[in-house]
Amino acid sequence: MRRIANTPAEETKQESDRAAFARLRMGDEAAMATLFFRYASPLERVAASVVRDPDTARDAVQIVFTRLWERRAELEVPDDVVAYLHRAVYHAAQNLVRTARREETRRTVSEEMGVGRQTPSSDRAVTDAELETIVRKAIFDLNGRSGEVFRLAWTGRLTYAQIAAMTGMTVKGVEKARARAITQLRAALRGYWP
Repeated sequence: MRRIANTPAEETKQESDRAAFARLRMGDEAAMATLFFRYASPLERVAASVVRDPDTARDAVQIVFTRLWERRAELEVPDDVVAYLHRAVYHAAQNLVRTARREETRRTVSEEMGVGRQTPSSDRAVTDAELETIVRKAIFDLNGRSGEVFRLAWTGRLTYAQIAAMTGMTVKGVEKARARAITQLRAALRGYWP
């Protein structure tokens, strides 16, 4: 797709943005504020198209500007500051979505396994530390591909696609191996949840 030439006003704005970005690299807080106040609102809309939540969208924009400030000395002044910021916010929003999905998966697996509940078949409640030790041992004792897949998903926080690429399995095979691992864990931890 061919880009239409910029108008003189657009070129002036791009030059202004590049100048502000260059000053930001030198530690100019006013330049940072200029870029933030000029683009925060449109960048929040970009992030909201990914995360579907205005608060999380604001978080994505704040993450990008915080990283810009922290890494300002390492940055090169981009040709198109707006495109650079859009791309950075888009990727930050995607990372927030991935992190939320991983946490939801961990929470779901914990609920499926009954982690954190009291033992009904015992005279005393299992403490969190004891239960954590028992669960870790049960996870370590998982054997075969199921154990490998579960450990990669649980401790490595990898997606099914990443695990499939690492192990040479299909994504569906990874899903089935995880399900088998959960079945094995339920059997191993039967006395620790209702």
